[in-house]
Amino acid sequence: MRASIRYALGVAFIIAMIAFVLVINANASSQGSDDIISNMIRNTYPGFKSWFAPIYQLPPEIETLFLIVAVVLGTFVIMYFIGHTPSESIARKQEEKKKENGEG
Repeated sequence: MRASIRYALGVAFIIAMIAFVLVINANASSQGSDDIISNMIRNTYPGFKSWFAPIYQLPPEIETLFLIVAVVLGTFVIMYFIGHTPSESIARKQEEKKKENGEG
């Protein structure tokens, strides 16, 4: 099977999986775990007072930006090591073969 067909099938599979998840969870709330727990505490203990309050609350857009940057950096690091380790191993094996054959 040609590489372009494999890539196209892979992309189609990923799109199908995303569509499947969106259809299955169509009525799911996008509320974060912090909000869910805060609401649960308020309902369970109405007189609860937090021990501290944040000094400065960042706008949600900036928090999202920081999250995206962290995800991209983490993905970069993981992919670097996934790609670097095998290529380093292949290069080492090629050098060993050259030495065995007397080429280097």
